Amino acid sequence: MGQLLVSELVTNAVLHGTPMGRRVHLVLDVDRRRLRIEVHDARGERGPVLRAASGEDESGRGLVLVKLLAQRWGCCPRDGVGKIVWVEIAP
Repeated sequence: MGQLLVSELVTNAVLHGTPMGRRVHLVLDVDRRRLRIEVHDARGERGPVLRAASGEDESGRGLVLVKLLAQRWGCCPRDGVGKIVWVEIAP
């Protein structure tokens, strides 16, 4: 499950949160209670948008999966430039 969540968050950061020439930063933090996945990107003015995809849409379901699989998830500003999209699940 963690691999799927990393894939969704990193893909969103690359496609929607990172201007050309900027980097995406992945942080994994695990303890006995939870795995926290953070994806940092450089576009703070564009937060994640949870939307309903129609049956014909080829994309738009990633954050729905994140919401369904996560115990908690959210978005917060990053020191300096950008934002952090994070998710927590049981390890």
